[in-house]
Amino acid sequence: MPRWIRGAGAWIAASCDFALPAGTPPKAIILGSGYVSVPRMMKVRVLLG
Repeated sequence: MPRWIRGAGAWIAASCDFALPAGTPPKAIILGSGYVSVPRMMKVRVLLG
């Protein structure tokens, strides 16, 4: 298997963490506050990125 394919797989897997609602501490705080729902966070994530 070429190295770039393995690298691309690792890159995609690592970037999925930041797409999740609680992937980073600021997102976890916002989600935990209850002001923003998971579906709304996901919609905004799709629009931004």
